[in-house]
Amino acid sequence: MDTKPKILFFGTGPLAESVLFAMYNAGYTPTLVVTKPDSLVGRHQELTAPHIKKWCELKGIPVYQPEKLKDLGSDSPIFTEQFDLAVVASYGKIIPENILNAPAHGFLNVHPSLLPLYRGPSPIESQLLDGLKEIGISIMKLDAGMDSGPILVQNKINIHNEDTAGTLEIKCGQVGGEMLTQCIQHY
Repeated sequence: MDTKPKILFFGTGPLAESVLFAMYNAGYTPTLVVTKPDSLVGRHQELTAPHIKKWCELKGIPVYQPEKLKDLGSDSPIFTEQFDLAVVASYGKIIPENILNAPAHGFLNVHPSLLPLYRGPSPIESQLLDGLKEIGISIMKLDAGMDSGPILVQNKINIHNEDTAGTLEIKCGQVGGEMLTQCIQHY
């Protein structure tokens, strides 16, 4: 793979933002970022863009916000570009197999648990509820199953008394982002 791969990034929320920031700082700026659509927020129900979209716009990174991935046609930028690799960090939607097969070297996922433990959409909260003293981060190759692909690397972070799901999401994104950039170098 070229030293500057064309990367497709899927993510929403603080974990994804931290991973994207680490990638950007390491010189792995995605060619396209896929995130959730703008949504109505607050008492006055104002249409608001996700933070990740606002950050990408400041950095000149194109953003794509499909309602449903399963309905995308061949004219979608996911299929019209030829990506070397895709990254998923806290996207929150199942990625259909036709999209999983689109990038030449597949998908890497940043998941905030020591897989195979705590699969699924809320691993940070589940680990806190179980009273764990440390939280895990896994970088894995994504497949059609639910967090079931091969694990490339894992790490642990201590949970402190003052930590919340929110602070841990950011910490996991920071550590996971660093782990991911190291994986991309050797992937």
